[in-house]
Order: sequence, then structure tokens, then C-alpha cells
Amino acid sequence: MAHADAAHKAAKTGRTPERTPWHYGALDDFATSPASTRIKVSCAPEFYEPLVGRESKLTHALVPKPDGVTVGDVFVALGTWFGARAPKAVTEELDYDSVTRKRSVLNEEMSEECFWQGWQDPVVRADEGKRPVLSVYLEAIPYGH
Repeated sequence: MAHADAAHKAAKTGRTPERTPWHYGALDDFATSPASTRIKVSCAPEFYEPLVGRESKLTHALVPKPDGVTVGDVFVALGTWFGARAPKAVTEELDYDSVTRKRSVLNEEMSEECFWQGWQDPVVRADEGKRPVLSVYLEAIPYGH
């Protein structure tokens, strides 16, 4: 249903629904085989990790879904991460603190010069903490690496 809503919204804005990611046939397919109920996608550029920590929720989009994570769920999680406010440690390090006093700075703006060339092979790892949970980790390969 959400995909139909997205296509309808795209049509209202003048975009051709067939040319939006919401029209891809694979959206309802599971993102992994066999289906995983919890995927962590590393979204942040490499420079985020030393500033906020490698396993920080600020560097990953977490996608938990008891009946299995789909490709569409991963797309939504990525969009949510890029649309979220950039961490203070990152904006301060990149001298954006004066800008953040005037307006919000999103992850998308902080990473606009960072490009991916594909994905590492998925890895299953236990999260850190008192009660570690297994997650499938998807990590982007930065362009030029």
C-alpha cells in the first residue's frame, strides 16, 4: 500500500511513477536470502565513524522486521537516515556549527560529496551490549576504494 501511495504522490508532483524507485518490482522481495529479520545498513561516510563511533545509531540505519526485511524497507531506512539531522560532532568537526545555529543540517548535506560504488558482502554479526542480537550488516564500498 505504501508503494501505491508513493507512486500517487510522485504522479502529483509531475514525476513519472514508472521512473521512481517505488515502482521497482523488487521492492517487495526480501533484502537477503534467506530472509533476515534485522538488517543494519552502514550509511555514514567514513569520516562519521571516528567522530560518533563505528557502532553508533548515527552511522547505521537499523531495519528490524519480524516477518523479514524487504528491499523497500531498506530504501525507506536509507531515506530516513539521509533525511535525519547530522550529529553535532560531525557538524562541529566540519565547521558547520555556525550554519546549524541558523538551520538544520541533514546527513544528506554532510555526505553529498561521498559516493558509493557498491556493497560489501553482507556479514552476520552480534551487536554490542548486554543482550547482543544478531544482525545482517550491509556496508557500502566508498567510491575509489
